[in-house]
Amino acid sequence: MKKIRPENRKHKDRPQPGQQSPFTVLMGGRDETGVPGRLLLAEATDTRMMGVTGLHLWFEANDESFHQLLYLDFEEYGFDDYISFYGDDENELTVNKANLFGALGGRWVRITLPEAVTLTQEASAFNIRDRFPLPEGIEEYRYLLEAEALTDPDALRAMMEKVSGKINTDFAAINYYLMRLCAMDYGAAAFLTADGRYTDVIRASVPSSLMRCASVALEEPGTYRSEALVEDDSVFYNVVAAMKVENRKVTSAELVSRSRISPWEASLILKKEEFVLCGKFFGDAEVLRDVIFDALYTSTENRHEVGTLYMVFRSNNDHVARRVYRLDADTTGMILVLDSGELVIAAYTPTQAALLETQVLFAMEKKGLYTDRFASYRFADPIIGAFLDSGFETFSEFVSYIQGAPEE
Repeated sequence: MKKIRPENRKHKDRPQPGQQSPFTVLMGGRDETGVPGRLLLAEATDTRMMGVTGLHLWFEANDESFHQLLYLDFEEYGFDDYISFYGDDENELTVNKANLFGALGGRWVRITLPEAVTLTQEASAFNIRDRFPLPEGIEEYRYLLEAEALTDPDALRAMMEKVSGKINTDFAAINYYLMRLCAMDYGAAAFLTADGRYTDVIRASVPSSLMRCASVALEEPGTYRSEALVEDDSVFYNVVAAMKVENRKVTSAELVSRSRISPWEASLILKKEEFVLCGKFFGDAEVLRDVIFDALYTSTENRHEVGTLYMVFRSNNDHVARRVYRLDADTTGMILVLDSGELVIAAYTPTQAALLETQVLFAMEKKGLYTDRFASYRFADPIIGAFLDSGFETFSEFVSYIQGAPEE
């Protein structure tokens, strides 16, 4: 799963090994080591098979609402981020959810508090193992680390069913399975099999990325030939596997071949066009930021030297169910707000670029922000990353340079 992680996080504590305390529900009031209050809602994103799950816990304590948001990464970073706040402001909750979980693309599903405890402790095991600090605020969420986690196999499977989303095609089962093997997330890979046993056809050396997977149905029903492009510690491999699926569960996986390929060969496999619109915007960039988040709530922002890049993610993970899966298909496009005053919209199809333009311009107009006419470009390869690394302050100057036109 492609994740935009906040930079420069501040952490101050980490869990200490020791005896786990019994799980106790405190009915109202706050306690330094216990549950914050009466639980009103526990919910999680159904994105566990993408490697990340978001948690939202809502308590009533002393007649006041208390919300906890946890970002749990089951591939590398463990319990990776935490936000809490008091009050009943629905807009604050929506904004915080979007900022923390907007890139995940999942639905929220109800879970129990013991399931929230289990998910948190499974993710926190990464922090302990790799000595990653836990997020600030441990005094608020310590109860999740110290409560008794689920151990019954049926209860654990029921939890995984809730947070894994609906796998409704054989291609989704194959793509998720290979994705979990790439991430060395073997428990999740086993969950995707019929008998709870996995066969590692990827053989990753570190948590890796499934960049692309193309599967072809063979003559026998439920059998497939899957060709995967894997990036393993900056080295690319082409992996071919014979897969069998029954009732959306992997019943057999057999490695056919695994060969190292060059970055150039990988780039050819991943080659795709990029469609870009560029124009000047007039108004306050901070207002424009609010406009983008209001109109495109699945956006995340990253600050760069020349401006702010907003990645616009899909609101679901349906792209995993395609016959040809691509890691970068989880985005619908990008919006780049440059300090120079340029607004750049980019997408991998002209339809997506036009849709983003319509959404952004319509929302801008309602806030009194305007642009001049957009210039339209079509590039044979993705160009936004190259521009951000180029040292140019405006996209129009960068385009003139790569076209060989003299600078004014």
